[in-house]
Amino acid sequence: MIQAPVRTKEDTIEIRVEEPLVMLQPNLMVPAIRVTQNTEIQLETAWLQSVVEYSVPSEFADRLSVTKSGLVQTKSIAGPAAVVVRRTDLPDNETSLLPVTISAVHSLDVLILTKLELSTSTPLMHLPVGIRIVLKVVFRDSRGRELSAPSNNKISYRPHRFDLTEIVASNANSTLTITLKSAGETVLKIWDSAAPSLNVFIRLSAVEMLYQSARKPTVSDIICFTSPLAGTSRWLSNGNHIEWLDVERGFARLTHPGTAHVTVKVGGQRLTTTYIVLHPIFSWSLAPCVSFTRQQYKSDCRRFIAEMN
Repeated sequence: MIQAPVRTKEDTIEIRVEEPLVMLQPNLMVPAIRVTQNTEIQLETAWLQSVVEYSVPSEFADRLSVTKSGLVQTKSIAGPAAVVVRRTDLPDNETSLLPVTISAVHSLDVLILTKLELSTSTPLMHLPVGIRIVLKVVFRDSRGRELSAPSNNKISYRPHRFDLTEIVASNANSTLTITLKSAGETVLKIWDSAAPSLNVFIRLSAVEMLYQSARKPTVSDIICFTSPLAGTSRWLSNGNHIEWLDVERGFARLTHPGTAHVTVKVGGQRLTTTYIVLHPIFSWSLAPCVSFTRQQYKSDCRRFIAEMN
């Protein structure tokens, strides 16, 4: 038997790391405003706008313009430029030069602004139902640098399942506040309407994490609900199916059969379960008799009371 030769396919990619412009003497960063082509951005300083005047050096007039009030209008030519900022209410010439870089949009990026503190060291493979996260959509140039005020780029978004999420958009759709309402998985597409090839896909997967036992909850059970997030918590539920023994640590007794909706407020979040079905007791059975010594009984009681306190 003749075996076919094994073919190994290879590819390479060149990664270039560039240091930002930094002055070593004196030791300071050199700031720069990075904007896209054919866009507008309003400049504002810590000084009163009425005493500030803006202008563009003549050598950069083909790349951008600026009004006296600081409204910058970039043109179609990319490259470096500058804006002159002058304070008019002082006798000396208080003038500064702001570097401006005009670049084409190369890619979309999504930043997660929400910080989550977990109750355990195990990373979450899914997000808990009810969690609210905030995403920021940014544009980057060919070097990966974030661009400001891309007003000529229109951000659109669409989840492939609308029943699992609630999305509130702001700042021209560049900020998305997403609440995961139900368990399941959806893919969120974010793209530039003016250039649909600029897009990014985000998978959002949510599961219920407050009651993770495989055992069916039954009336008279004492349950310790758990939160995946750390912080001061407060537990609550609808109806009279659950009696809370400790609303801060999630200790509860199931009192009536039916369905209950459990919620915990923790770390600025409001995590929920869709529903918990509480089953009635259909039969009783006696477990094998286990003998305890008096000392064992006292020890177990003290441990139980200590855990409850």
